[in-house]
Amino acid sequence: MLGHLSDIQTVFLNRALYISRGQSVALYPIEEQLWVGSAGHAELGREKLLDLYASGAAHVQSVVSSLPPGSLAREGVANEVEITAEEVILYLMAHEMHHLRVIRERYLG
Repeated sequence: MLGHLSDIQTVFLNRALYISRGQSVALYPIEEQLWVGSAGHAELGREKLLDLYASGAAHVQSVVSSLPPGSLAREGVANEVEITAEEVILYLMAHEMHHLRVIRERYLG
């Protein structure tokens, strides 16, 4: 799960940057099962996955907090949907909260 969340941090930060910079290219969806199956996260070990996730989260926070005023309101296309850079970041947060809720319900309940 942490490996998947780390991948998504990178993908969605990339989307937010493209859109916030005004790049006018449609951003394609990822094939989630392909990414999960080919990532090799199971071989990384718990500590490496925790480090990967934490450093990715810190990077997302650092980059988003450094964006120029107004850039999060820019619109672009990702997954064939018009979306603002801010909405991409909000979706990233919602995606993470969803997975944390699933972990709590299924494994910590």
